[in-house]
Amino acid sequence: MMKKFLTLVVLVFALCLSGCAADEEKPEPATAAKPGAEPEVTYEQGFSGLEGSGSNTWRWMSGEGVVRLKNSGKDMKLRIVGDAPIEQFPQPPTIRIVFNGEQLDQFPGAKNIAKEYTIPAAKQGSGGFSELRIITDKTFVPHEKDPRSSDERRLGFSLHNLVWEAR
Repeated sequence: MMKKFLTLVVLVFALCLSGCAADEEKPEPATAAKPGAEPEVTYEQGFSGLEGSGSNTWRWMSGEGVVRLKNSGKDMKLRIVGDAPIEQFPQPPTIRIVFNGEQLDQFPGAKNIAKEYTIPAAKQGSGGFSELRIITDKTFVPHEKDPRSSDERRLGFSLHNLVWEAR
């Protein structure tokens, strides 16, 4: 009996060690920061708090959202995934992506938007951070569309994922 118990303890210990090692190899998300370090991505203005749970999360943006991105001195990948609330308008909104004052893109809003850009180190500027602006020309207030809704926020874009990582 004791031999079976010890075998079980060794097996559980080995599984724990292999699980811990696997966790250490996973890359950290772009929004994570080392203790005492500044975050790579900071939602400065125009964004509501994180909603949803697990892998299905988003944050609503008003007409313009400003994000601060930590400069790396390396070419970076910027990936934006989200949805425009196209069902709220007769015509889709226009979405603009502006990086450090320079327009990267303009496109009609849609569901399941996934855009990726390469940002050269030279475009990041000499400061510690770059500024990303996501701008939409149309917003709505859920309470104005449906008085039963208690949501009085002005909503324009639902950001599901923002990645800022080395290319």
